[in-house]
Amino acid sequence: MSGDGLQPSPDTLIKMANALGVATDELLGLKGKPASGGKPSLKTLRRLKKIEELPPSQQKALFKTIDNFLKGAEKE
Repeated sequence: MSGDGLQPSPDTLIKMANALGVATDELLGLKGKPASGGKPSLKTLRRLKKIEELPPSQQKALFKTIDNFLKGAEKE
C-alpha cells in the first residue's frame, strides 16, 4: 500500500472493503468504478458529504446544474 512496506492481511482487506462498501480492487487502486450492487464510490460519497454541508440555497443551485447536465447527456 504505502511505501513503508506495511500491508493489511487479505482478511483485513476484505473487512475494510465490506465496511466501506467498496470492492477490494478499489482499495488496492485496481478499479475506479463502484463495486457491484450500485454502491457509490468513496470519491462520490465524499463529494456528497461536502454538498450536504452547503447551505440549502447552494445545494439547490448545484442540483439544478447537475440536473441540467444530466438532461443534456441523455440527449447525446
